[in-house]
Amino acid sequence: RHSPEATVILGGVYPSLCPEHAESRSGADLVVRGGDLAPLWKILGFEGDPGEPPYWEGYEKLEYGVVKLTDGCRMRCTYCASGRLSPRFRPRERAEVLRELRFLSELGVRNVAFYDDALLIESDRILLPFLDFLVRDRLEFTFHTPNAIHARFLSPDLARRLVEAGFRKFFLGFETVSPRWHERTGGKTSLEEFETAVGNLRSAGVPRDDITAYIMLGHPLSTPAEVEQSIRRAAEAGARCMLAEFSPIPGTEDGEICRRWVDLEEPLCHNKTAFPIFLWGEETVNELKELSRAVNRGDGAA
Repeated sequence: RHSPEATVILGGVYPSLCPEHAESRSGADLVVRGGDLAPLWKILGFEGDPGEPPYWEGYEKLEYGVVKLTDGCRMRCTYCASGRLSPRFRPRERAEVLRELRFLSELGVRNVAFYDDALLIESDRILLPFLDFLVRDRLEFTFHTPNAIHARFLSPDLARRLVEAGFRKFFLGFETVSPRWHERTGGKTSLEEFETAVGNLRSAGVPRDDITAYIMLGHPLSTPAEVEQSIRRAAEAGARCMLAEFSPIPGTEDGEICRRWVDLEEPLCHNKTAFPIFLWGEETVNELKELSRAVNRGDGAA
């Protein structure tokens, strides 16, 4: 309305997962689905270079940067949209990633978060050689893994190598203590693999406060009792807990189950904060959140 002459281009997660809704309701002149930017280059009149670093210098003050070593994930968990957003698992060009990190280093950035969906998959071929390049180039960063890493692949040697390379904050996708749930949703990990991964990190010198377990909250195939048990077992294993609220994503197997509770054609109903309350009620959700906070504080009465 303020600039009627402007061309509005919409891309990202929303139009990639809900393209029909975006095209009919957003009012954008161009809706870009997924990572194919050819329509964008066409409307702009030039060919972009995907190998160029992001426009980090546009920030007045840059506290941290983000990077991806890989795109996609080989696993197909029934609750996850990764396979729809990035159908193929593939490593990025190592030189491209190093160029991004050198640029962040020149800007004075010291904290970098990896946004990979599967950072540890094929680590012998992808991650470990990359760590060697970091050491060779003397790129000194503190690395974080907020997108979570797969506990199954976190061997003692890999844990040690990650710590030596500057990784400090580790997030593990634990999700639940229930073996039935993991078997039903793709078999990403197990309680035993999670406990082993935490032990490997602790043996590599990582303190408890730097290890966080993601636990799924409000999944339609889970129960509040399972979430409570998962919080307690994660804490007993030596990790902090963070509740990851379930978002019903259309087109995923578990998202489609949720049509009985919400209108999946309305993107506002995909809101992860709202859905667990639709499913279990505000009181139950708040009790589980308070339990998570209590065990993280070390409250023995929790």
